[in-house]
Amino acid sequence: MSARGVSTAIDTVLAVSLVAAAVTALFVLTPAPQLSPPDAGPALDALAVTTATVNTTIGPVRATVATHLAAAAPRPQSAYARDVTALVRKHLVALPGRSNVVVHREENALRIGPSPPRTADTTAAVLRVGNATVVFRRWWA
Repeated sequence: MSARGVSTAIDTVLAVSLVAAAVTALFVLTPAPQLSPPDAGPALDALAVTTATVNTTIGPVRATVATHLAAAAPRPQSAYARDVTALVRKHLVALPGRSNVVVHREENALRIGPSPPRTADTTAAVLRVGNATVVFRRWWA
């Protein structure tokens, strides 16, 4: 084999090795893509239009879940608020990822679900129901 033939073989091996190293580095050094947090808007829209019956001191009341949340917020420790909380928790459990709802009304707040970790990427949606503000947040666990 001539010197030129050895040089071509070495050049080919070197080129293939460099391409393999580049491809390996691309996959190993590239960070994994981060998933976007789940969208809070459609889930809040569902609470705004879903109706449910909840027992109150005057009897059962049928209204949208958002209306129940707004009505329960001023007295977050009441039996009515506990029933509304249980209703909303059923909806939250059915969603992928993690979620919470905070309803602000008359300087009180009704909180349902865990707070997201400080490092979590979250989405939020806000709905006004009368003089209450419903904030729905979602994130991946």
